[in-house]
Amino acid sequence: MTTRSRRILTILTVSLAGLVLGGCGWTQYNGVELDLPAQMPRLAVDVENFAGNVDVVVDPDIEYACVKYALATDGIFRSEEERGAGYERMRVTAEVIDEGGGAVLVARSVTDDPTNPDHRAYIRIVVPRCDGVRIVNRLGDVELVNVSGAIEVANRFGSVELRTETPMTWPVTITTVDGNIYYQVPAGSTGYFDLMSLDGEASYKDEVGGTSHLRSTASHSTARLNGGANTIVCRTNAGNVRAYVMENPTALTRAYKHTLPDFREALFLEGSRRHTRNLPTGGVRPAPEGLKYED
Repeated sequence: MTTRSRRILTILTVSLAGLVLGGCGWTQYNGVELDLPAQMPRLAVDVENFAGNVDVVVDPDIEYACVKYALATDGIFRSEEERGAGYERMRVTAEVIDEGGGAVLVARSVTDDPTNPDHRAYIRIVVPRCDGVRIVNRLGDVELVNVSGAIEVANRFGSVELRTETPMTWPVTITTVDGNIYYQVPAGSTGYFDLMSLDGEASYKDEVGGTSHLRSTASHSTARLNGGANTIVCRTNAGNVRAYVMENPTALTRAYKHTLPDFREALFLEGSRRHTRNLPTGGVRPAPEGLKYED
């Protein structure tokens, strides 16, 4: 693959291999293997998903990139024709872009009916290495396993979980609306941690040592790990932020990653807390001055 050459694979819903009925909706499944450049010092992953879950997993035993996905239409009372029409309105594309000094796997899901809450695309990407991640997602969870490099995740209405055995020494920004954030890294990682929940808890736990300047309230925690200058910024409006420096960080996961609904939310939809529904629109909101700690 030459510099800036592209291999573009458009995965059409009409070619899907399976159709499965489950719960209150129908799901179609498919996947594809993408060749990678022979000389690839770096590989990044860039995903934009209109709704659903996104998983990025590193498996060093493979030599290609695998993109698997499922398209789902909810609604048990829809006819087969209506469900089929729903699949035809959604599509997923995947391409590997050779940048010369590295490659980028770009995956996009789109729908012709973006306001339809029944449409979902569940995307799972498995790569031999990952040297950076950018994900924009909504109405689902994001899970990153054994990734490395700079991380930028913007999720809405879902959790974000990062678990890696590779020491993280790069900047990380994770924001979500109405979801928990879990950040789990091993010894040797560095960074200045700035963790905050507008309506929940934010905690930092170091089980291997190397932390200094730890400051914490119930909803905001800051710490410096191994003198690192790379920033680790995590923000959620409603949910918990948990950061762990630990042995075997990939071993700790959760079958259920969500907080229970809070009936009090209905009392504040038009009140003083309405602003908390807007995170992260407009970028990462800084911590209030009263909660900002300096070394």
